[in-house]
Amino acid sequence: MARLRQAKIGDNWGSYYSLLYITTHDSDWVERNDSFQIGNVVTPQILNISFDYSLQENGKHCCNGPEDPRLYRDEKGHLCVSFNMQISLGGATQRRTHIHDLSTGLTRVVIFTQNPEHIHQKNWAPLVLRKQSYFLYDLNGTKFLECTGSNCGLIKEYASTIYLSSVRGGTPFVEVLPGVFLAFVFRHDPSGSYRPILVLLTVQNKRIESVQLRRMTGLLEFQHPNQTTVKVAIPASIPKFDLDNDWMELTLYFEDQFNFVFKVSGIKRFVEDALDQEKPFLGYSIDMLLPASFKTHKTSITANAIRLNTEKTEYKMCGPSIKYSDFNHLATGISARYVYKHWRLNPKNYLCHPNIFAKIRANGKSVVVKVTDLCHSCDYNQIAISNAAFRELKLTKENSTVEWNYVVT
Repeated sequence: MARLRQAKIGDNWGSYYSLLYITTHDSDWVERNDSFQIGNVVTPQILNISFDYSLQENGKHCCNGPEDPRLYRDEKGHLCVSFNMQISLGGATQRRTHIHDLSTGLTRVVIFTQNPEHIHQKNWAPLVLRKQSYFLYDLNGTKFLECTGSNCGLIKEYASTIYLSSVRGGTPFVEVLPGVFLAFVFRHDPSGSYRPILVLLTVQNKRIESVQLRRMTGLLEFQHPNQTTVKVAIPASIPKFDLDNDWMELTLYFEDQFNFVFKVSGIKRFVEDALDQEKPFLGYSIDMLLPASFKTHKTSITANAIRLNTEKTEYKMCGPSIKYSDFNHLATGISARYVYKHWRLNPKNYLCHPNIFAKIRANGKSVVVKVTDLCHSCDYNQIAISNAAFRELKLTKENSTVEWNYVVT
């Protein structure tokens, strides 16, 4: 999605209008030379979005038509474009967020019902949860708008220890892990420039009430290949990401004219640091957080069972304290070497979830035990289990062969 800026005479910023041009590309960002249909749109095409060229801004015919497009899927799964555009409201020219549905070809203006005259109603960052559309409105106190049709209302301000003023919008949020969302927002600083900032939100059970701003970067600099000084650098979308291989792609445009795709690395560490907090983050679908080899009822792992260290009085990772010497406690410690090889992020955030267990089988017996800790003294092919589990499985010696797999309840 690109913004085409047109002027009546030459390249005159004082008298221009914008159009939105949609194209399709392959995975290497080479533009397709064939027609491709999206809803009722056949690309390449200039979107049929009408606007009033007679509107003036500061006494000039300037800045008419759609600007700053964001491509995302709405709560119905329709591919939509959100953008800002001038309209006549209350006898004055105001910028408002609009949404163009590529499936239906319909365009609607979005009104902030609590403050319809507010000037900065543009470029909001879309977030879709449980078939409901939201827009990030502010990070100087985390605020979201809930949208029904053309009306968007402020839900509430969510508690946060992180604040960012002068946010003017951002990319649509993408879910990089269950309940973990990333977006690039941008702020308008006192010098008049725009710069992107990467932010991370967590949402429990896909409910907006649990949203929490967990981390953000500082201002990020992206270099235009042919310009040394850039005033405007605005992020548009995160089209692709690979957290395991530590990269994501960002589409970004400079000076409202030049569109580029950047490959950004260091994302995995950014997410790990955000989630590695004293209180584990519990996502809405724990099964999705487990590596493929840990999935319930899919993979049986052969291991040698050893006893949990009875000299330790308690495990500290998951809490509350449970004594290893308790013969009635069914518990297990998973090999740290095994976990760190297969787990995508810090395992503390997920091992301690109350719904994660391990099912262990031996001698025709099976037992479901609570995962309590990592076993740092275990070899790759070992699993440490409590005395109670040893007894239930009729094991009589250390390093007995067992099979086990994760169980998510």
